[in-house]
Amino acid sequence: MPQASWTSVADESTDVKHTNPFESPQHSDGDGSGFLHPESTLESNRELQSSSWAKERSAQQLELEHVDGISQEGICHRINLFIIKSLHVIDLCAGIGFIVYGSLMRTRFATPAMAAVTFCLILGSFHLASSLLGIISYFFASCKRFGLSISAFAGPYFALVYLTIVISLAANSKGFLQYLEDHKTEMFLKDSTVENAERLMPLTYSFLAVFIFVEASRFRTLLQLKEHLIRRDSNNALTPRAAGFANESLTKALIEDRGDRGDSGTVTSSRAGGSAAVSETPSWWDGAGP
Repeated sequence: MPQASWTSVADESTDVKHTNPFESPQHSDGDGSGFLHPESTLESNRELQSSSWAKERSAQQLELEHVDGISQEGICHRINLFIIKSLHVIDLCAGIGFIVYGSLMRTRFATPAMAAVTFCLILGSFHLASSLLGIISYFFASCKRFGLSISAFAGPYFALVYLTIVISLAANSKGFLQYLEDHKTEMFLKDSTVENAERLMPLTYSFLAVFIFVEASRFRTLLQLKEHLIRRDSNNALTPRAAGFANESLTKALIEDRGDRGDSGTVTSSRAGGSAAVSETPSWWDGAGP
C-alpha cells in the first residue's frame, strides 16, 4: 500500500509522519500534529478558520479596502471634512457664548429683552449639544457613534435657521436695527453698535451664506465619516490582541522565507517500500538567522 510522508511544521521537531492517502479524513488527523489541508472540512480546521489567523486576515483585508478608499477621495472631500471637524469646535464655542450671553441678559435686568434671550438660549443649547455629541462620538467608539448622526441631522436645522435669519433681515432690516436701538442697554450694546450693524449688513449676509452652505454639507459629510469610523472599529475588533506578537513574527518569517526560498534551506527526500526520510533545515523556523 503506497504511503505519503511529510514533516509537521506545527512545532520545531523534524519527526517523519506516515499517513495512508487511502484512509478516511477522520483518521488522517489522529497523530495530533496539527497539520490541516486548507480545503479540509475537519472540525479542527473549522476551529482554525474562526481563530486569530482568520481574524487577522479579515483585518488586513479591511485595512486594504480602507487604504483604497482613501486613495480615491479627492482634495475637495478632504477639505470639506476638515471644515466640518473645525465647525464642531466653532459650534461648541458659539453655543457656550450664546448660553452665557442669554443668561446674563436674563439675570441682570428686571425687564430683559426676552426675544433676544430666548433666541440665544435655544440656539446656543442646540449648538452646544450637537457639537458636543459629535466630538464625543468622534473620539469614542460607543453606541455605534450615534452622536455623529445627531450632529449630522442638526446640520439641516441650523441651515434652515440661518436661511430664516437672512430672509427676515432682507425683508425687514430696519425693524431689526430698531430693536437693537430700543434694547441696547439690556443687550449690553454701545451707542455706535446700531450704526456699525447697519454698515456691516452686507458682510453679515456673506457670513450667513457661508454658514448655510457649510451646515447643509454637514449632513452628508458626517454620515460618510460615521460609516468610515464604524468600518475602522470593525477592523480593530477583528485584529487579534493576545496573539498579535506571534502573528507578526510568523508573518515576518514567512515573508523572509519567501524572499530567500531556494537559498535558506535544503530539502532531501527519498522513498522506498512505503518508508520515507525527510530532512529540512529552514532557517526561519529553526531560529537560525541568515
